[in-house]
Amino acid sequence: MQSQIDALLGRPLDPSELDLEGRIEAAPSGWTLTLKTTVGTLVDERSLEANDCSVLADAAALVAVVMLDPVQAADSIEDEAAAAEAARQEVAVPTVQPPQTPPAQPEPEPEPEPEREPRRTDRSRAPFTPRVLARLRAGGEFGAIPGGTGSFDLGVALAGLGAAGRLRVELLGQYSVEREASSPNAQVGIQLGTVAPRFCATFPAGPIEIPLCAGLELGAMRANSDAPGGGVTNALWLAAHAEPGIRWAFADRLSLWASAQVVVPARYPDFELVDPSDPNNDEGVYRPEPVGVRGLLGLEVRLSGPPLQ
Repeated sequence: MQSQIDALLGRPLDPSELDLEGRIEAAPSGWTLTLKTTVGTLVDERSLEANDCSVLADAAALVAVVMLDPVQAADSIEDEAAAAEAARQEVAVPTVQPPQTPPAQPEPEPEPEPEREPRRTDRSRAPFTPRVLARLRAGGEFGAIPGGTGSFDLGVALAGLGAAGRLRVELLGQYSVEREASSPNAQVGIQLGTVAPRFCATFPAGPIEIPLCAGLELGAMRANSDAPGGGVTNALWLAAHAEPGIRWAFADRLSLWASAQVVVPARYPDFELVDPSDPNNDEGVYRPEPVGVRGLLGLEVRLSGPPLQ
């Protein structure tokens, strides 16, 4: 079977790539092969029946190559089908036409077939099947909002990118619940809403992963003041954040996500109360901390793509 796999794969098989376990038993129609194939974290179990053991060996080799490199397996099957068709045409007996007057003109030679493109054996270029995911989380936030508050985010992600399937891109919408900041002459309600595009890498790729994410937050910090002449003020918020976490896929479509964010604002408001009678007399009401943190826990749902487990 080693030689059959090498021929289909187009290269020598590394023993560490594949683990085959099989048991052959007699059956009314011939023989039954119970086959277990393991490639990395992928496991395939199936039963095959045939009246010839060599047919079962060919089928087992094909199953192994499909799991190792589906593109190469498709190319090999196509090549074998083309060779069989060419052999069938070569042995076909041409129909002899009776002599005619005048003699028939000689038939033109067939045009040569275009050269086939070389096989692609580089597994790193094999097409991937990404997943589309949606995630909802909730937790606590400290640093941006006075005294700390609750925080929620909703995100969509495209995961399973890269040769090893360990990369993902995400877009998050985040909201921190309003809390009040006080000064001697005013009370101000502060809340924050942002949108964050970001990039993540996961280690390793499997049911339990450690995602490491980084991105930018762009949004607005909103202040609602009860001071005379106050009202609602919206100010630009721009920050960078980094997030380590852990993701556990406990079902084909659901995973539990827990993580912590470190937020470093680059552009943020400094809310002050200005005395109209003395513009130089400013009263500080609230200013965000230089570094903020968030702890988040939630569920992620697979919308499309291969199972999470």
